[in-house]
Amino acid sequence: MTRVTTLPLYEEGKHAFCLLGWEEQEEEGVVQTNQYLLTSGEEAVLFDPGGAHVFPQVLANVAERVDPEDIRHIFYSHQDPDVSSGITLWLSIAPRSQVHISSLWTRFLPHFGIYDQRRITPIADQGGALTLKSGDVIDLIPAHFLHSTGQFCAYDRRSKILFSGDIG
Repeated sequence: MTRVTTLPLYEEGKHAFCLLGWEEQEEEGVVQTNQYLLTSGEEAVLFDPGGAHVFPQVLANVAERVDPEDIRHIFYSHQDPDVSSGITLWLSIAPRSQVHISSLWTRFLPHFGIYDQRRITPIADQGGALTLKSGDVIDLIPAHFLHSTGQFCAYDRRSKILFSGDIG
């Protein structure tokens, strides 16, 4: 993997939606993934931050924009290990963060080493909204079966960016 800098897709004041840029060299048997970071005021939200394989590169890119301890929310569009298997690593470096994942998948979290679910916020089948301290809102939109059971998209109302995970 060759690390490159983050790419802001939207930036206005203290609100930014960024692709956590890195180029993946073709590696046999590795699924390409894309990770995103939203900053709003003093909070940060990670979207599908990936597995242990990409953790060092993604962490380096996050650190270009925010202190990892400022990550307050980690959103998983679905449970596949290419987007979620690094969950224990992220929870260890972002001790005040909450994980948002489909309620259908919370029972699988022990397979990733998550036994204490106090930092897990299950997303109900009908979706919901995540309101940040800045007042910005991220809509959690059901997209069941477009990639997997319990698939969700996230829509940032301010930037008007729809994070579709693996379905777009």
